[in-house]
Amino acid sequence: EIDALQTFHDFGYQGRTIYYPHFSYEFSKEINPHEVAPEIKDAVKTDKINFLFFGQLRQTKGITILQQAINNLKQKDFAGNIIIAGMDKEHFIDETQQPPFVQTILRYITDSELNHLFSTCQYVLLPYTEIYQSGVLEVVIYFRCPALMSDIPYFNQMIDQFPSFGHLYHPNTPEALAELMTRIIKGNVTGGKYFVEKDIAKYNELHEPSRLISFLRAE
Repeated sequence: EIDALQTFHDFGYQGRTIYYPHFSYEFSKEINPHEVAPEIKDAVKTDKINFLFFGQLRQTKGITILQQAINNLKQKDFAGNIIIAGMDKEHFIDETQQPPFVQTILRYITDSELNHLFSTCQYVLLPYTEIYQSGVLEVVIYFRCPALMSDIPYFNQMIDQFPSFGHLYHPNTPEALAELMTRIIKGNVTGGKYFVEKDIAKYNELHEPSRLISFLRAE
């Protein structure tokens, strides 16, 4: 929150600022099998733990950190499965030879394909280097798919408020990300159940649109 508000001030804005969290998502989770390409279905390995990196590939989303983590995992006989799905307009990895445990779908992903991936993968990777509000994180919460998050302030705040939404790793290095993924595969990560009812109820209360409507009407 502080970082987001500070950005307005950095641009010279001196007026009153109203901060409100990202609205929670409500969209159909229905999957039309005719709209899910075979490459999407084949990317998910049912006999492995699947880690999903989703969205347009950008430096700020940590795609280079993930690629370096993959290079690190190649040396460790990684037994999981990593899926990278989204457009690579800046050609970060589209010419990179990936190991067998990495599946890439570097194009636009349809709604049914998004629903399929978030419904079948066990974890979502968020190695971001900067962020203000994350639509992908909202999808993570909507699908109850725990995230592995970098230690940037926004994710720190989210884990402080909702500790069952995933894991925070630090520092935000390829080595730390690879180490956390390896521990998950080996079952060496503690923290209890994901998306416990207490955290979900608190999240829903903070993201209730009627609170913002009431505030604006009062103004």
